[in-house]
Amino acid sequence: MDDNGRRRPVVIVDDDEPVAKRIRLDKAVMPTPTPTPTTIFDSKGDLHLVVGSDVRDRDPSTFLVCSKALARASPVFEKMLFGPFAESRSSPESSKQEPAWVVHLPEDDPDHMEAVLNILHFNFKEIPRRFTPPIFSGMIVIADKYDCIGIFKLWLGSTRKFKAAMAVIVDQSFISGDGRISIMPKAWDEDEEASDAEPQDLCKYLGDLVPTEIVDQIRDERAKLINATMEPFITLHDDLANSRERCPIPAHQEECDKMLLGSLIRSFRKIVIEEATRDAARRYRGTIPDLQQSLDSVELRGRSLLGTSHHNDFLRACRLDVEKRLEKGQRSQLLEKAKKGDTIVLLPGQEERLGRQAVKSGLQ
Repeated sequence: MDDNGRRRPVVIVDDDEPVAKRIRLDKAVMPTPTPTPTTIFDSKGDLHLVVGSDVRDRDPSTFLVCSKALARASPVFEKMLFGPFAESRSSPESSKQEPAWVVHLPEDDPDHMEAVLNILHFNFKEIPRRFTPPIFSGMIVIADKYDCIGIFKLWLGSTRKFKAAMAVIVDQSFISGDGRISIMPKAWDEDEEASDAEPQDLCKYLGDLVPTEIVDQIRDERAKLINATMEPFITLHDDLANSRERCPIPAHQEECDKMLLGSLIRSFRKIVIEEATRDAARRYRGTIPDLQQSLDSVELRGRSLLGTSHHNDFLRACRLDVEKRLEKGQRSQLLEKAKKGDTIVLLPGQEERLGRQAVKSGLQ
């Protein structure tokens, strides 16, 4: 009780629990009429979960669930629903006196919660063998919050899938007009109409519970990958613009390099990057696949590259120089790491936390 005799909000806290797992019960318990379920997980369910009022503009989702199924899988739900807290039902008699048992979870994403609830209720028809990266990473956040990450035993062998999902997001992220790192939902759903998809702020898309450090890593890795992808063209431009001799045919050298520089400049002006410089790489706002597609359309032309009946060895050497430069970029270690999903590294505290959950659930 506070000084005015009002009841203070109750918070579920264990000393060893992270802050993200401390559920504010003043938000969970709100007076409300019996809601109409948007999804029924158990036709004989006794609990309505109203999810997502704080994380999306439209109405929250209402899930009719079995409270005991949640309690069996999650010690956090067990404390919340059957412990000495305001939203629990102290006895069977209380259920007869009230029209419905309603618990509000305003900070949780409804789509991520729905996927987790399908697993908790063994709705196997609704559980895909593979989850899309944003859904899977969001499910991990929900499961970690409610201490039931063991439900991923069939899908999650370690933190590698989480890192791989984040690597895909690095690949598909872009910078919006207001400078925020964003994502296009259609990148994850091939059945979604392009006209229906709208850019979303990545922080909001991944959810408030995803550590901001991860989003910062995504932004940093995106910038590094853009630089690595453009590096062969940048170094070629710098060499040609600063009159560093490149063509191995003395008679063609000056003319060939000037033609090559001109074709490089003209090609870049036709694509979104505009110029092959590091400043242009920093300004680039699109996705990495779009960048790669643009660079694939660059046409490089030089006198020795055009080919004649003479100087065949020299001609091959000239072409080989350009080819090696471009192949070097494709073989960059950073791009190889990105393909393997190793660009996002969990911070020590985050990795330790997920590691404890994995050991506890038998995943490791």
